[in-house]
Amino acid sequence: PSRSLVSYGRPWLFLANGGAGVSIVDLRDPSEPRLVDRLTLPGVVNAVATSPGRLYVATSPDGIVRIFDIADERSPVLLGELNARRPVEALFASGDLLHVAEHPGLDPSPCPPGISHCPPGTAVEVFDVSDPASPEKAGDYDGAANPAVHLRIERDRAVLRSGTGLQVYTLGAAQ
Repeated sequence: PSRSLVSYGRPWLFLANGGAGVSIVDLRDPSEPRLVDRLTLPGVVNAVATSPGRLYVATSPDGIVRIFDIADERSPVLLGELNARRPVEALFASGDLLHVAEHPGLDPSPCPPGISHCPPGTAVEVFDVSDPASPEKAGDYDGAANPAVHLRIERDRAVLRSGTGLQVYTLGAAQ
């Protein structure tokens, strides 16, 4: 199943390539896409998202999401990172908020230290990334019983697609 493996920031394409990092593709001439660079990171890149001027890249198995400035799309500059509770399945950026869909089934110890019970299935953490050097958790919501394969935010709704269907959530003011 496809996850958030590709993020399109006109006229650039950022492609999650697993252990090969992120491919940066110039689409200014759509008839001749051109690989400009590869962003190499530790771990396996399994999700990417963009918002104006920013690239978000999630790696596993560590659950780290790195935040890059892409004012010059050819040369992303690391601004900061955040640690998700679990391996990341999908990302969606909406303004200064980053929605991070995680799956505990991929983590041999899915609960953070000191917590005895974690809900099964996908959890979505929401981070305020207005200061990319110091992202702060703004909220969370439970997701599907299966790993997320796509996450999309539209106005006050989050739509999470998993292997078993679609879930729609009404988001509060923090999201």
